[in-house]
Amino acid sequence: FFSTGHMSGKDKGPAVLCQSAIRSHTWNAPTSHVALVPNNKDIVVYEAAGDDCTQWKALHTLSNHDQKVLGVHWDPNTNRILSCSEDRTAYVWEFSNGKWDPKVVHLGSAINRAVLCCSWSPDGTRFAVGTGAKLVCVCYFEEEHNWWVGKAIKHHQSSITALAWHPMHSGLLATCSTDQHVRLFSAYLKEMDKGENFGKFGTLLREIPAKAWVRDCKWSPDGAVLAFVAHDATLTTVDITDDYRTETVKTRLLPFNSIAFPTTTTIIAACNDCFLYAFTKSGTSWTLSGKLRSDAGVEKKTSSVSLARAKFQLEANMGQATAVDKLESKHQNVISELQVKQAGDDWVVSSSGYDGQIYLWRPKDVMPL
Repeated sequence: FFSTGHMSGKDKGPAVLCQSAIRSHTWNAPTSHVALVPNNKDIVVYEAAGDDCTQWKALHTLSNHDQKVLGVHWDPNTNRILSCSEDRTAYVWEFSNGKWDPKVVHLGSAINRAVLCCSWSPDGTRFAVGTGAKLVCVCYFEEEHNWWVGKAIKHHQSSITALAWHPMHSGLLATCSTDQHVRLFSAYLKEMDKGENFGKFGTLLREIPAKAWVRDCKWSPDGAVLAFVAHDATLTTVDITDDYRTETVKTRLLPFNSIAFPTTTTIIAACNDCFLYAFTKSGTSWTLSGKLRSDAGVEKKTSSVSLARAKFQLEANMGQATAVDKLESKHQNVISELQVKQAGDDWVVSSSGYDGQIYLWRPKDVMPL
């Protein structure tokens, strides 16, 4: 199932980290290990030494979900791993005595659809899960009962696609939805919060409309700007320190799937054309400024229709390692997720894809458009 080298025989192809699509990935605090979802019911933890993911070593397989895992997030504060699944459950995994032990999260009977995304708060005291049941659950640990319990946030009209906690406040949560809105909610829990109060739990603080499904959202490192990408190939930024001033950058590209916010003036976006693009801030405005280079080359000239057909077939096979044609991009199939491995001027962003690979990107990879 997993490969760290070239395949042999007539099926020989390029070395890949995973022989199936990678749906999601997340780093531990020192970024020495990565947990990923190989498009099945498991989470696999790797020792991630160096940039070449095909040389990473699989250490643990976390198996407790009954259906495909859709999201995973590693809390840097407590070293716990959070996972969510099509089976309508979420688990918190704790490492003890050389193995990962799961603890089920009590989400409530209202969650009658898949749990699509999950995210720890910045202080690790709680986490949120987004569902296909039009609900977000904010979960915290009840010492008295020794379990994780969730409180529901409503107001959504469709599935929740992404979540983003404010980096400075565990009481402020942003959500994305296929109802074409981004929303800011109070996640204040009187049981544990003593600092800034954003209002009663579940209070809708702001509703920001988009013109298409919203795919992903991220906060800037300083928490001043919330950025999100929609299915109409736009990037929108919202400056909450300037009366929620909103700016939308329109592109002629394919839609973006995921974004990373490594510095206050840089946003990296993963496009459906299998490339990564850079947006930069100059003054108060954002522009599409660069494309991240690829070392891959085209082996065979083909028409765009043929490439589209090949990509469709690859996606239908969920990350088959061998392709009909080699794309110009480094990823040979759709990019599923971006993560900030290292923030700051010397940022490092990781990308996972349906081609079974994880790549690392740095400022030197950005080529001006």
